[in-house]
Amino acid sequence: MLLIVGKVGPLQNIDAAKSHTGSAPRFAASCRDKNGLQMSAQMSALYREFTPLALWARVLAWGATAGVGLSILLAPPAGSSSAVRLPTALGLLVLGAAIEAFLGGLTTEVYRDHLRLHLGRFALLRKHVPLSKVKGLESVTYRPLREFGGWGIRGFGRRQAWTARGNKAVVVTLEDGSELYVGSDNPQHLESRLRAILQTPG
Repeated sequence: MLLIVGKVGPLQNIDAAKSHTGSAPRFAASCRDKNGLQMSAQMSALYREFTPLALWARVLAWGATAGVGLSILLAPPAGSSSAVRLPTALGLLVLGAAIEAFLGGLTTEVYRDHLRLHLGRFALLRKHVPLSKVKGLESVTYRPLREFGGWGIRGFGRRQAWTARGNKAVVVTLEDGSELYVGSDNPQHLESRLRAILQTPG
């Protein structure tokens, strides 16, 4: 699912569509991430899109969680008590919800000076890429299983992928020659937004 919102000049601006997305993310003044990016107060994303997990992956994950939970309740192991079975089953459901919250889907945000990626809703797993280091962009169709072994955070060294589903991505080439595959349901649009921002003076 690709979220495209209001327009300010040639760039997409999420502030113009708060009725759909809520308030734009804000960063505290003088906050510096691990890459040394200075993020000032009131800095908001110029473009944002969210790519959810594939439906089959969500069904498989929740089905397995629910199946194990029901088996514990309806066909408990010998010697187990109801006082243990119910909390265990509930714990599995909580675990499934936590996995969904922390790993479910890829959010891509483009700021004036960097690209920000994170998995799930709480951004515990995130990546920042300074736009000053971007030397190439290309929308591609690739083979996730063969090239990276699946979806999520994959690869290592000079070739890495951050994806949630599908076989489409924008390949971001950095100045050191390394490649970052950013999964997207509409990679051409993401590429065009990145190019527009890269060509706009800061």
